[in-house]
Amino acid sequence: MTRRIGLITLLIMSLFFSGCDLWWSRYTNQEYGFSIILPRFWKKDEGFKNTIVIARLPKASKEGVQENITITAGRLPQEAPLDILYEANKEEIMRVLPGVKDNVSEGDLFAGRDQGRWLRFDNKVGNLSLRILTGVWIKKQRVYVITCCSSTQRFSKYEPIFQRVIRSLRIK
Repeated sequence: MTRRIGLITLLIMSLFFSGCDLWWSRYTNQEYGFSIILPRFWKKDEGFKNTIVIARLPKASKEGVQENITITAGRLPQEAPLDILYEANKEEIMRVLPGVKDNVSEGDLFAGRDQGRWLRFDNKVGNLSLRILTGVWIKKQRVYVITCCSSTQRFSKYEPIFQRVIRSLRIK
């Protein structure tokens, strides 16, 4: 009996200490030279609407929003400073999504050793209120963008997941 309790305790401890692997899976893309962790139980699609991969919560919320994480990457014609590209993208977001003027925050972040910039903003699409968090990195002549989206009401529930995904990016 004592041996059985010891084995059960050992099993529970090993599950506890490896818990990050239970809920997460590593996605690797050889073509663009990066890897990232994504929630294991979210639905993943490669090449969906010009993304490399999108991970979506299996069901949409009551508000009609399906929380998601998208990863895109592309080649730049030449190396460019992160700040210049980030500001240009931010201006484009503000131009294309005119409702983004309110509740905008931004800052620096690191994914491994690679410095990036993040931007968080709210946007209304029809009757949906969305909060979007995006991170941008440049390495050599490649730009990497991770975008996380949720309803504004549920964002705080998913923000720890989004933050972990963004910080897990590893670029070769």
